[in-house]
Amino acid sequence: MDLVFVNGLVKSKEKYLIPERVFLQAAETSTADDAYKLITDYSFGGETGGTAADFETAIEREWTSYAEFIKKYSPNKRFSDGIFAKNDFHNAENAVRMKYAGASAAGFMSDGNIDRSVFLSYVGGEKADIPDYLSEPMKKAEELFENSEATGIKVSVIFARAYYAYMFKTVKYKAWRKFLTYEVDAKNLSVALRSADFNAAKEMFIGGGKISEKVLKCVSGGEDDKALGYLRYTEYSELIKQGLDARADNRSLVEFELIADDFAMKKLKEKRFESEGITPLLLYCNYKANEIKNVRIVISGKLGGADKEEIKRRLRECYAG
Repeated sequence: MDLVFVNGLVKSKEKYLIPERVFLQAAETSTADDAYKLITDYSFGGETGGTAADFETAIEREWTSYAEFIKKYSPNKRFSDGIFAKNDFHNAENAVRMKYAGASAAGFMSDGNIDRSVFLSYVGGEKADIPDYLSEPMKKAEELFENSEATGIKVSVIFARAYYAYMFKTVKYKAWRKFLTYEVDAKNLSVALRSADFNAAKEMFIGGGKISEKVLKCVSGGEDDKALGYLRYTEYSELIKQGLDARADNRSLVEFELIADDFAMKKLKEKRFESEGITPLLLYCNYKANEIKNVRIVISGKLGGADKEEIKRRLRECYAG
């Protein structure tokens, strides 16, 4: 597929994305139904109207439409494989948790490259045709459960490492690999800030980032001045400063982790005026993924009675309009 044509297409599709201001307005509404109406005014999931109780169905329809678009206009199979991989790794992890820890099928995301029925077959003890890049981390997680060594963090780290290893092997576009590097580095900084010591942090680090273990050791070991010095003239200077300031002030690191989660997306948005290469399509895909996350954050939050400021705080970086 010709990228020049696809990039023109995604630029025209951006005007149908839900802007950040709409999610902020939705968080302010009195009821979940009012919030849902604002969202479906953008025909999210093909809806116009309806009630908040329909939001998961709308999300599924929106994902299906988006997935069909990617399959049709993806420049190559590696691109579409990479886009759908996050859902596959999430669903593989959820399947193991269902089998061993009583997790629910509601924890599945929409189908990626692998249909959810395949993972349900695995949970039911039937033969399941699961590719090696997913079955290998599943086996590692199984071993933890069978040896009574499983914790939520240990299992998540197995799948996170496997996901990024797969992505760095699959993705060949420079802009996308840079995006993945930003994601890994932000996650590793979060881990280092939270860990009591370097050995504990090292057990959770993900490979593929640019920030060296020497720097992460300073962060986890409380050598703040050294860490700041190493990262002062890098793209991570402001990010690490925010994290170290929060830790020094004994503030919760939850807010920093939300910032870190959006770091890669913010860096990608800096390239939003580019019209060539893979960036416009990659940006659209991330806009759409975060739009779906924000719909779930807002509507589930409103249905659960969450405070409006808490909902706003949890919103992911999305299309600004």
